[in-house]
Amino acid sequence: MTDLKDRRILIGVTASMSLGFVRELATTLALEGWEVFVACTPSPALDQLGNYPGVTAVPIQMARAPSPLADLRALGAWIRAVRRVRPTVTYLGTPKAGLLGALAGRLLRVPTRIYVVYGLRVETARGPLRAILSLSELMATRSSTTILAVSESVGRELVRRRLSAADKVTVLGPGSAIGVDMDRFDRTRFSAREINERSIQLGIAPGLPVVGFVGRLTRDKGVFELAEASRILAEQGVAHQLLLIGGVDDASGALGLAEINRLGSAPVFVGEVPDASPYYPLMDVLCLPTYREGFPTVVLEAAAAGVPTVTTAVTGAIDSVKDGVTGVIVPPRDAKGLALGLMRVLGSSAARDQMGANAYRWVNDELRTQVVQARIRAYIYLQADRAT
Repeated sequence: MTDLKDRRILIGVTASMSLGFVRELATTLALEGWEVFVACTPSPALDQLGNYPGVTAVPIQMARAPSPLADLRALGAWIRAVRRVRPTVTYLGTPKAGLLGALAGRLLRVPTRIYVVYGLRVETARGPLRAILSLSELMATRSSTTILAVSESVGRELVRRRLSAADKVTVLGPGSAIGVDMDRFDRTRFSAREINERSIQLGIAPGLPVVGFVGRLTRDKGVFELAEASRILAEQGVAHQLLLIGGVDDASGALGLAEINRLGSAPVFVGEVPDASPYYPLMDVLCLPTYREGFPTVVLEAAAAGVPTVTTAVTGAIDSVKDGVTGVIVPPRDAKGLALGLMRVLGSSAARDQMGANAYRWVNDELRTQVVQARIRAYIYLQADRAT
């Protein structure tokens, strides 16, 4: 095993919203005797993580969008940070931190440089942005000693796009970025009375099947297809009600929400919430008509609450559902196909309950946080030992 004195790891993500991907990893490695440094754009969340014993915050200002001057300044900050920390391992995810941190690590010859691919923005980018993102991914993968993809389909897409050699990519178990906290999303945490009171407060009609959506409201999440599918369901006499949890991400999301309000069946829009766990017990099915994912955590959260999912056959999402077993997979960008998938689940309460139970068993056995995090730590130890 790696000598204790050599266990120095620099973990990096671009923005504070991504710290959830690495928080448990950082704190657990610190408990196991590693010197842990976490780099991210300055934020209170980074400061809070840096207060944990054994964890040091490394604030580096990074722009999420391509910005040549800002990126050069950030690369300089990364080089200074790597020189100061002298890590034996870098563990970097999200595009900008992955690129700049990997370049700095390669320049300063960090022995083990792990690039974690949480998803591929390039899939839905167009024009010059697609070329820029492709080049960035290629530079990040080539500057890393090994690549950890969060799902089989993300790994395949990396290779298909010639962004990485196949033998450089690893997927741990069924995938997932962080796993799911089974206790937090266990529906039995909430009494029948609490669930009923929350339903009344939100204006959910008693006895009406609820189709839930959890995530950022934006075109790439399939909000327009969701609106049209809801209209088709109503036209076919399939009673249901939409429940949307998440903030409006951009102009396309605002337009999508307007379309849902126009076409959807009695939609309830909750907005962004700090904790979605109380809302899954209100759902009969989760709907994620996304255009691309890495490995969608919301599907795992729903499964932990015993809720099946209808999602699309796109990168990342296709790995999160076992078609016909834990939910239904439908073609992407296809409102009619989405409506048919929802009909399959909503049409039989017995089949719906069985899918929910299957989903719960699968994530409990393979994708609970403790299992996924143990796989990640074992992988880090293995790569560090190989480099010594």
